[in-house]
Amino acid sequence: MRSAQTDSVFRVLHAMTLRERRNRRKAAQALPGRRLSKALYLTEVTLSIISVLIAALVHFDILSRTNLAWRWGSLGAISLAYLVILLHPFIEFYIHRRTLTKAVRNPLGLLLGNAKATAQVDRLYVGKLARSTKEALELVLLEVKAERDAYLKRTAVITGPVDKLGLAPGLLATVLAISNLPVAHSALIEVLAYAGPFWFLMGTASAVWIAPTLDRQVCVLELALAQNKAGTEKSESTPGRDVSPSSMSSVARPFLRNRKPGRGSAYWAMRSPS
Repeated sequence: MRSAQTDSVFRVLHAMTLRERRNRRKAAQALPGRRLSKALYLTEVTLSIISVLIAALVHFDILSRTNLAWRWGSLGAISLAYLVILLHPFIEFYIHRRTLTKAVRNPLGLLLGNAKATAQVDRLYVGKLARSTKEALELVLLEVKAERDAYLKRTAVITGPVDKLGLAPGLLATVLAISNLPVAHSALIEVLAYAGPFWFLMGTASAVWIAPTLDRQVCVLELALAQNKAGTEKSESTPGRDVSPSSMSSVARPFLRNRKPGRGSAYWAMRSPS
C-alpha cells in the first residue's frame, strides 16, 4: 500500500470538513442576530483575557500589589465574563425563539433537518472514499479512531469536570476571591476563578463541534469501507460471460445440437457429434 493512497483519503476527509464548515457559515449568516451572537463570544473571550493579564501583571509586581484597585479590576472583569456566559443562552433563546418554537412543536423535524443537511455533504464524498483501496480505508479508519480516543482523553484531563459541574467551580471561586480580597489573598482560588471561562469554552467547543465531527468521520469511513467491500465481492461473484452451449437455455440447446455446421460456424462443427 502506497502512502499516496492514504493521503488521498485524508484529502477527501479534509475537503468534507471544509465543505461542512462553509455550509455552517452560510446557514449561520441566514439566522437572525448573527452579529449579536458573535459579539457575545468576543465579549466573553476579551473580558477573560483582560482579567488574566491584569492578574498576571499584579502577580509579577509589574503593577502594584498593594493597590487593591488592580485586583478589583481583574476580578470585576472575570465576573462580567461569567455574567455574559450565563446570559448568553437566554439571549440566544430570545433571538431564535421562532426556531425553538418549531423545535418544541416538532423536535424530530428539526433533528431530521440537521441530518438532511449533513447527508448532503456526506453523499458527495462517500463515493470518492469507496473508490479508494480497502487497505487505505482500513488504515485511515484506524488512525482516525485512535486520534479521536486520544483527543477525548486529553480534553477529559483538561476540561473533565466541565461537563458535570459547568461554571459552578469558577463562580464559587470568584465569589470567594471577591469576599476575601480586602482581608486575605489566595492564589489557588484566583487561578480557579480565572481559568473557569477558558475551561468552559474549551469543553463546549469540544462537545459541540470537534468530537461530533470526528465521530461522523468515523461513520463515513465505515460506510465507505462497507461499500468498497460490497463492490469487491460483487465484482468477484460476477465471472466473465459464458457462451458455451451448456450455459444456453433449454430452448436454444436443441437448436444448436440439430444445426448443421455451415459457413462461420467452425466452433459448433468441432463440438457437434460426428
